[in-house]
Amino acid sequence: MTLDQNPIIKKILLLLLITAFILPVSAAEPEVYYYAGNNRPAPEAEAIKKVEVDRESDNKIWIHTYIKSDGAWKIAQKEMIRVKSSEQHTISLYDGRLLIHKTKRSFAKNQNAGYQFEDRRDGIVVRSGHSKNQIPLNLDGVITEYYDNGRVKSESMYNDNQLVWNHNWLRNGDKYIDTIFYSVDTWPEYLNGEIVLKTHLNNHIVGSKYFNNDLAGTVLLGFVIMKNGELDGVQMVNESLPVIGEVAVEGFQTLPGKWKPATLDNRAVRCFMTFPVNFIQKGGMFDEVEIIGNMIFYNYR
Repeated sequence: MTLDQNPIIKKILLLLLITAFILPVSAAEPEVYYYAGNNRPAPEAEAIKKVEVDRESDNKIWIHTYIKSDGAWKIAQKEMIRVKSSEQHTISLYDGRLLIHKTKRSFAKNQNAGYQFEDRRDGIVVRSGHSKNQIPLNLDGVITEYYDNGRVKSESMYNDNQLVWNHNWLRNGDKYIDTIFYSVDTWPEYLNGEIVLKTHLNNHIVGSKYFNNDLAGTVLLGFVIMKNGELDGVQMVNESLPVIGEVAVEGFQTLPGKWKPATLDNRAVRCFMTFPVNFIQKGGMFDEVEIIGNMIFYNYR
C-alpha cells in the first residue's frame, strides 16, 4: 500500500490542506510616510506628522495619521477606505470609534500622469482637483474646496502635496485672508501667556448679557496669525451656539498683545488655527467656561 492509499495519511493530508486555507496570512507591514511642516517629506527624527497606510485587503485600507506632541506620536485621525473600483472609493473618517462623515471619491485617470478626483458628501461636491496618487492622495496643481451651500471655500495651489498659495472665502461669499498655512514648522505663540488669554475670554463671555446657565456645547473659533504677529480673521468655524459664539469672537478680537508668528522654511508665514471654547454643565447647573489652552491646528482637511 502506498502512502497516498493509506486512509490515515489521506485524512492527515486533507486536514493540513484545510488548515492552510483557514489560517490567516500574515499581513504586510504598513507603509509609513514622515512629514515636516507643510507636508514636506522628512526623516523620522525631523518629522511632525506620520501617516501609516495599512492595506488590510485589496478593497479595505486604513490610513492612520499621527502628530508628534511632546516627543511622542499621538493619533490625529483615522480613515477607512473601501475601494469599490479603480474609479470609486468610499472614505470613512473616524474620531476614535465615532464616525465623523463619509466621503465618496471618484477618480479619472489623466492622459499624462496622475488623477483628477472629486469628493462628495451627501451628494454635494466638497473638493476637487488633481492628485499624483490614489492612496494616499498626493495633491498637485489647483485644488478647489466648497462649502455645503455650494460656494467656493478655497482655491489652492499644491506642488507635490505642499501648499504654495491659496485664495479663501467665507461661507457667505465674502473674501477671507489669502495664502494661509495649516501646517508649519513652528506654531504661533501668544506672548502674554495662556493665563491672560483664558482670563480675558472668560471675563468677556461670562460678562455678556447672552451668557446663561443653560449653555452647553462647544464654540470652535478660527483665526489667522499674520506674519507680523497680529491676530486677524477671527470667525466661528461651527455654529452650534451662534449667539454666544459671536461674543466669543468679539472677545478674541479684543485680546491684548501680539503673537510670535509661525515659521515655515525659516520664514514667517500666515497660519490658520482653531481654538475650542467648551461650555460644560454639571448636575444640570452651569459650572464653568473651560478654554482649552493648547492651539489645535486645522488637518487633517
